[in-house]
Amino acid sequence: MEKLDVDIFNNILETTNKLYANKAKELNDKEEYFRNTLRKALYPNWKIFRKETRKWITLGGIFLLKITMYETKNDEGKITRFTYYHDEKLKQISNCKYDIDNLKLAVKFYLENSKIPSNLKQLLPSKQLLNYYLDKLKIKEKFRKWKY
Repeated sequence: MEKLDVDIFNNILETTNKLYANKAKELNDKEEYFRNTLRKALYPNWKIFRKETRKWITLGGIFLLKITMYETKNDEGKITRFTYYHDEKLKQISNCKYDIDNLKLAVKFYLENSKIPSNLKQLLPSKQLLNYYLDKLKIKEKFRKWKY
């Protein structure tokens, strides 16, 4: 039997981290392919204005996702700038850097009035930010309707 080597002081969830890391790599590869190859064929008048990275905070850790801002000129020479999201996940994190699973877990802790484990505190939104998301996503209204 093989010896099992486990670091009990490591707070990273290895399997979850690998899954989210693969998803982040896939999203970054898609963005790079669109920016360098597909954009030139489909939209030759789109010029790159700015390249940036956004944090994506998940239960598997914190990852950086590439996002590119483009600009076009119309016939009158007016410049329009926009961000093209090549995946639905990027559209989601354009408004909130926390993954949906993180928000669900934070809401669960909030509704149960239970303490957040110390290893998850950096991956979940603060109470003030959670209240903002509860209002923005209308979770409080849904909860009131469900309760009565």
